[in-house]
Amino acid sequence: MSDKTLPSPTAAVFLLIVLSGFLLFILSIPEVDRQEIIRDRNSISEEINLLSLENIDIDGYDGYRRENINYDSFNLNFDSEKVFYNQVKSVKLEANLLNSKSYEFNFNPIYNSDYLFSSVEFVIGEVSSYGKIRIYLNNELISEVSPIKDQKFKIDLDTQEQINGNNIIKITPSYQGLNPFNKFELEIIDLDYVENYVGRSDSYKNSFYVNEGTTISELNLNYLLRSSSYNPKYSLYLNNNLVTNSFLGNEISINLPTEYVNEGINIIEYKLISNSDLDFILPKLQIRSERQFKSDFYTFEIDDRLARLIINNRVDCKLFSSSNVDYSLLLNNFNLEIKDYTSYQKDICKNLVFGENKLQIISDKDVKIDYLEIVLV
Repeated sequence: MSDKTLPSPTAAVFLLIVLSGFLLFILSIPEVDRQEIIRDRNSISEEINLLSLENIDIDGYDGYRRENINYDSFNLNFDSEKVFYNQVKSVKLEANLLNSKSYEFNFNPIYNSDYLFSSVEFVIGEVSSYGKIRIYLNNELISEVSPIKDQKFKIDLDTQEQINGNNIIKITPSYQGLNPFNKFELEIIDLDYVENYVGRSDSYKNSFYVNEGTTISELNLNYLLRSSSYNPKYSLYLNNNLVTNSFLGNEISINLPTEYVNEGINIIEYKLISNSDLDFILPKLQIRSERQFKSDFYTFEIDDRLARLIINNRVDCKLFSSSNVDYSLLLNNFNLEIKDYTSYQKDICKNLVFGENKLQIISDKDVKIDYLEIVLV
């Protein structure tokens, strides 16, 4: 008779209960704790891809950015309102003893109870030799002047000689002399057709827009000032902040205080403070801003299970990248310099956080990123 005996049914049942209870306990706890109990260092069976990007183009730049804004000419006065229609910035005329080259344009004033009269205004540029220029309204001579460099002219158009419809202004140079080989040449600058209406125009506003996050380094306003009044006075405001009310000369250049600049819409306002008639010729605003590096933003999540794996050093956190040049990453405010750009990899576990992770690609030059991956292995 054999000495070996089978375990009693009671013992077998007890062992089965213990094993089942242990298994249920293991299954009831979080996976990361379960793996700690069973000493499974390889806690993930395959890579976990947190972020995968391909074919990213970044248009980078450095230095400063300049933007120019050209505004229309305008007038300030207490008696009437002027509307400027610039005909030409610069035109060259010439004439000799036998013929001449003229300039002409059409205008069609809107007659109503507020209309007063129209005028032609211009400045003389370069002048060669001696001559005159004649201004015709509908083929009738209305003015004849001898031009001198930098001279300004304003010629009022008689409403009695205008027609209700299309009117023609012609400016014709005329050579004065008997030498058939001599030539009279001149340049007319900022030729404007101006309509005058009843009204009170003692303030005027220009606007410009500043994008969110843009830092303005310099703001310069330039314009030409023309007035028939002696010692005209006006004030300049930026967003209701007084900039200055002291101006000297006809060529104005003002550095506007950058501390008055807002994100979004900004208002430049001119206010007349004396009984004057002022023409502001082609105001121009130059905006110099610090270049904002082109950047792209991405986010990815790390949940409780992944966070505990990272904390317990059960996974490696790898960043892989391939690009055409070096560039920078800002990962949760940690700066990472991508130097070995052809095949870059780095362990970044210490740079990750529980919950939302933020990644920003920054470059001060053009960069093409073939791929960028963050994985847990």
